[in-house]
Amino acid sequence: MSFAVPARARRTARSRLGRASLSWLWCALAGAAPEASDGIDLQPGQPLRVRKILPVDCRLVRGFTHAPVDGRVDTRYPTGTVGEWQGLHGTPAVNYRLFNGNDGLHVTLAEAGFDAIQIRGRWRGRVYAGREGLHPPDEPPLCAVLPQDGGSHERFSRRIEARRLSFFQEPGQDGALRDLTVLRVDPGEVDLPAMDLGELAGAEGLELAPGTPTEISAPWTDPALAIAAVTLELEVSTADPGAVLSVRVGDVLDARRDAISVDFRLRGPGRYAAGLDLPDQVFLPPRDEWTRPPRMAGPVAPEPRVRVSIESGSPCRLASVKLKAHPVPRSEALPEAVAWRKFLLRGLFSAMSEPRPWMHLRHGQPVREQIASSPPIERYRTSLTELLETVEAARLLAPRDSLI
Repeated sequence: MSFAVPARARRTARSRLGRASLSWLWCALAGAAPEASDGIDLQPGQPLRVRKILPVDCRLVRGFTHAPVDGRVDTRYPTGTVGEWQGLHGTPAVNYRLFNGNDGLHVTLAEAGFDAIQIRGRWRGRVYAGREGLHPPDEPPLCAVLPQDGGSHERFSRRIEARRLSFFQEPGQDGALRDLTVLRVDPGEVDLPAMDLGELAGAEGLELAPGTPTEISAPWTDPALAIAAVTLELEVSTADPGAVLSVRVGDVLDARRDAISVDFRLRGPGRYAAGLDLPDQVFLPPRDEWTRPPRMAGPVAPEPRVRVSIESGSPCRLASVKLKAHPVPRSEALPEAVAWRKFLLRGLFSAMSEPRPWMHLRHGQPVREQIASSPPIERYRTSLTELLETVEAARLLAPRDSLI
């Protein structure tokens, strides 16, 4: 079963593919050879618009899983250990170790038409587009993934008009596919009104230490407005040609995950502008609009802010960082935002459906206190808290939704 995320009318870590390799030859035979790139090429004075295409279904063999596409690199098993797809291991409640060695991740997108895929994690294998079935087809793949430095980035020479992507691992590989992002890339600016959130680099700018994320944020004060996209305007004063800048925008309702993550390759110093078209970000309504309060005491989502993380793979200095948000009415963004919460809920619930630690909770008693003190719940504490906080946030977004 899958459900559709409403399409909007508006609106790598790093790998060095493109070398003389068999993977490049396979892609060329398929007619979509990836460019030699560590990330999406961003040039000074040439704004770029990058849109994340949401999944509407994700199966490890036939078992539903949210882990490879949920915006975090450390999705958990019920017991709290990391459960990203890695060989025979992964988070679905049904594990197909005896069928094809638990091989075959199948992702269905909300819409066709993408230009790049980005994988965080050292997973190695082949990718097919627009193919049905549980086994790899007997034909050249769309591309082969050969990660370096903890991930890979595939930028295709033509737009791929397919909604289904299938991933099959190379025999003997032991890397995890920690997070998959599917991107559409277009020249130009985001074609929505912008709200200036200010200069975030400070008077002295930002010095980016290699491999260390720098967090910047701005408060959000109007819950009647949702965020459809953000634009980063950067003045780079120091950077090597080809430097990779990883930009991540946090999910406004869950600090555990990113709403979007994109690696950009810079040409060196200069002024850059990147518009990131996000899955619609809707904040919780004000308390006086809650139909009923959450069953869990305390916050179930972060305070309303726009959070951005910037990381460079080499020494880089930003003289200026300006952040703009592109708001839309909350009512317009709510269908997509609710559908995405339900996708996450489905994955979180399925992962917890076998141990069912919530059976130890007693009705009418404080939930967080029970989770913290109950011995039978102890080993499931982290995952159960995530599930219940996600349920409560989803209920506040859509109090009349029959599934939630």
